[in-house]
Amino acid sequence: MTEEELQTLNKEQKEQDYLGKTALQVYAEVLRLNPTIQRVQFRQYRYTYPQAPDGRGIHEDTSFWIEREDFLKGSKIFQDSLANLSDGFNLALESELELENGERAYLPMMDTSIPKSTENLERLKKITAISLTPSFGRMVILETDASYHIMGFAPMSLPEQVRFLGVCQNNKIKSDDGRVRRVADIGFT
Repeated sequence: MTEEELQTLNKEQKEQDYLGKTALQVYAEVLRLNPTIQRVQFRQYRYTYPQAPDGRGIHEDTSFWIEREDFLKGSKIFQDSLANLSDGFNLALESELELENGERAYLPMMDTSIPKSTENLERLKKITAISLTPSFGRMVILETDASYHIMGFAPMSLPEQVRFLGVCQNNKIKSDDGRVRRVADIGFT
C-alpha cells in the first residue's frame, strides 16, 4: 500500500480524533449513528490474583442489558449500575448488541497488547488503516492507562465478528521495546 493510499484510509479517522474520549463517549456516538441498535450489553467484572492453578486469572463477572435510550440519556438505571459497582469491579462494554428487529449483532472491539507510546500509536493507526478499516469500516483507537482499545462503528453479524477477531489476532507489530507483539490482547478475547 502506498503512502498516499494510507493517507486516504486515515483521512476519515483523522477528521475526528477520538483519543482522549472515553469508551462510553464513543459508544454513545456509535448508538447515535446506528438507530437500529435497540439494546447494549455491559459486564461488571473483577479479576483477582493470585492466579488459578491453570495459570489463568480468577474472575467474577455479571452481564446486563441496557435499552438504547436509557444509555443515551444517562438514565437512572444506567447511572445506578455505575454507582453501585462493588469494590474492585470494573465496567466493560460488551460487543454483543440487540437490533430493533430482535436480531443479535456485534460491534467490532478489541483490547490491544501494545504498550502506550507515540510510536506504537502510529504503528497501531497504520495497522488499523491497512487491515481493519477496509474490511470492517470506520475504527477508532482509544487509550487506556497502559495500552489501547480498537472500536468500530458498524454492527456486524457473528461470522463477520469472528473474521474481525481473527484479523486482529493475526496482526503483529514491532513495538518500542523491540518485541514483536500481536495487536490483540488474546488473553481477554
